[in-house]
Amino acid sequence: MYQIYRSSASGLEVIETFEPGSWVNVVDPDESELKLLMEHLGVREDFLRASLDEDETARLESEEGQSLVVVDVPHKSDSDTAYYETVPFAIIMMKSFMVTVSLRDLNMLRRFTDRQVKGFFTQFKTRFILQLLYEISAHYLHNLRVLEKITATVESKMLKAQRNDDLIDMLKVEKSLVYFQTSLRGNQSVLDRLLRAEHIKNYPEDQDLLEDVIIENKQALEMANIYFNILTGTMDAYASMISNNQNDVMKILTVVTMLMAIPTIISGFFGMNVDIPLDQLGDYSFWIIVAVTVLIGIIVAWLLKKLRML
Repeated sequence: MYQIYRSSASGLEVIETFEPGSWVNVVDPDESELKLLMEHLGVREDFLRASLDEDETARLESEEGQSLVVVDVPHKSDSDTAYYETVPFAIIMMKSFMVTVSLRDLNMLRRFTDRQVKGFFTQFKTRFILQLLYEISAHYLHNLRVLEKITATVESKMLKAQRNDDLIDMLKVEKSLVYFQTSLRGNQSVLDRLLRAEHIKNYPEDQDLLEDVIIENKQALEMANIYFNILTGTMDAYASMISNNQNDVMKILTVVTMLMAIPTIISGFFGMNVDIPLDQLGDYSFWIIVAVTVLIGIIVAWLLKKLRML
């Protein structure tokens, strides 16, 4: 599907026809829509299909008077609150049109359609690209803070009791941070190339905005690295705790087995079908044997405690 927007004196409007100076937002298009866009706008097919490949990497390219910017945008999983992924997002700048293409309906674009971005006009194509890139970097920062809150919530649960579900959530957050790190590095390379582009430097306001975008992206990358390192250390700490708890349980079971073996061995001696001492004591012999067994058990427990095995 696609939607056409155009800035006017009254604000951003949704229009029905492809008018010069308009913005065409394309989401998961089918073959007929791709063909229509190529015929009416003259968009290169490879540019339109660039973001439809989930493995597409961030890049900057210009061909036949058209410029393509492909970056990765964070997208929250619809079925899993602890998992984020990144999807390619293509920005195509033409002589009279701006075209954005993605496989997902991105929340980030709603700030433009809801008129929340100041100084946004579909006719100012270069500035529009930079505003999109700025919002993408800001979206990364917002989602990183969400991941941090998810991590804090899961950590508080794991301090009370370690459950497999909590560990899986932590692994999902860690996977999301890896996606963010990889995508932000790719986006940074595109921004560095834009910084060297001559058509950006011709406009001082756009140059300042580009520098803000680069700062924002670097901040997001630094935050992703910090959160990933913290999460990795936390996971290692919990793995050590689980291992220590398991060792403690095994140690306790071993001590209990040793203590239980003492009465078993002594009763085994007196259960033999041979003459044994203490028979002459009659009924007192049983209680003497029990007392000796308990005494030996206490001595063994004291020795184990002194050796820090109990």
